[in-house]
Amino acid sequence: CRPPSKFFIATELQAAPQEGITPGKPVYPSSITRKFAFSKDPLAVYEGETEIKLPLSAAANAQKGAQTLQGKLRIQACDEEACYPPRTIETSIPVTIK
Repeated sequence: CRPPSKFFIATELQAAPQEGITPGKPVYPSSITRKFAFSKDPLAVYEGETEIKLPLSAAANAQKGAQTLQGKLRIQACDEEACYPPRTIETSIPVTIK
């Protein structure tokens, strides 16, 4: 989703490749559109828990077993009164290669 203004940012997941594992383009769920008092335009938002799917490709020589892919999730939280400054959350993504 594209935010209606430069003051709002879209949710974005980034994951760095690691030896033998290459992340693809994240697949974001459908958002809902809500009108907030602080914005003249409705905003596309996620509420509650949201699942973002991240396709991965493993090289033929990738190490088998459990691994951890490092990622960053950029978000901007909002409530009924305002949207807050964006922040980036460091995240670990468990991966098992069989």
